[in-house]
Amino acid sequence: NVPFNSDKIYIPHNLTLLATMNTSDQNVFPLDTAFKRRWDREKIMTDWNEVDDIKNLYIPYTDVTWEKFATTINNKMLVEDVSVSKDKQMGAYFVKENMLSQEKNAGDKDSLKAFISNVMDYLYNDVTKFNHGLLFDNSVKTYDGLYETMTECASVLNGNVDDSTVGV
Repeated sequence: NVPFNSDKIYIPHNLTLLATMNTSDQNVFPLDTAFKRRWDREKIMTDWNEVDDIKNLYIPYTDVTWEKFATTINNKMLVEDVSVSKDKQMGAYFVKENMLSQEKNAGDKDSLKAFISNVMDYLYNDVTKFNHGLLFDNSVKTYDGLYETMTECASVLNGNVDDSTVGV
């Protein structure tokens, strides 16, 4: 029964705030040490054994599961000669189910575009910002080129174009 006062905010002594944050998001990365020590923090690690069925869904038009893709890329980030910051690793729920396929070598253009626009954009423009060759073939010169190449591959698999038009 705290009376309303527009000049002051009253916070009850028994109020608890629970919040999450992703330290790899660029807007929260430089958290001040004084701010950090005023909060109880707990690092949550991805345990793929505790992840629901999303780990068994497939990258569109491939036979690669999301778990296999994410753990392979995350492990590649930790290789000594790659030296990508550990906080750039992808967690199990970095993607949404609509970005993946229920079956091997299947999918649709919307799921592929969503996957490319989220995952591949992140890997190309954030993780490998200064050296794309860490995770991408050196023939990939731009994100636009990567996007175009990946969406053309889907078109070939769908039978919408023949292979003579890919890369043109």
